[in-house]
Amino acid sequence: AADAETMIQVQSYWHEHAYSAAIKVMEKMVEEDKEIGSIKELGSLYERVGFYERSAELRQQELELVRDNPQASLSTLLEIAQLHFQDKNHGEALAALGEMEEVMRRLVRQDDAPEFFRAMTFRSYWAMYLSRLGQPERAWNLVRYDVTMTKRQLGRVADPVLRTLVAIHDRMCMDRDAAGAVLSTE
Repeated sequence: AADAETMIQVQSYWHEHAYSAAIKVMEKMVEEDKEIGSIKELGSLYERVGFYERSAELRQQELELVRDNPQASLSTLLEIAQLHFQDKNHGEALAALGEMEEVMRRLVRQDDAPEFFRAMTFRSYWAMYLSRLGQPERAWNLVRYDVTMTKRQLGRVADPVLRTLVAIHDRMCMDRDAAGAVLSTE
């Protein structure tokens, strides 16, 4: 048993050393050239060792480089929200989700239906985080159009994340009905 514990400890030191060395190399690369791939890699390394705040800072740098690409912006903002959620910084997670909302609004204002529909996956995951952060009604309002369109086109909701959100919404309706309140389904 002692040998096994020692081996586990040695393995953890080895991995920590490898990550530490990789972080040093990537820090130097990012310092010399603010390239998206390098920033993303460094952010991933920091996430891997549990430095979520530092990883989120790097993702924020990445976001500044992809602002003109809605899909890349949504993806990066979702990563930032996830990092803050992992770090239990719910206020910052909600702020990143709010930025996602603004990107989505720009797509609607620009009448960019193809980009809006390509972003359905982001809306689904975004809504899931809103639900986990105690905002299920806001989550439902975010995806109800997607649910309605999916049901209309396919006759069912196939996406597992959307199905989970539908279940959350249905449960909210049952709870509200039992309490005598009514939840909007529009």
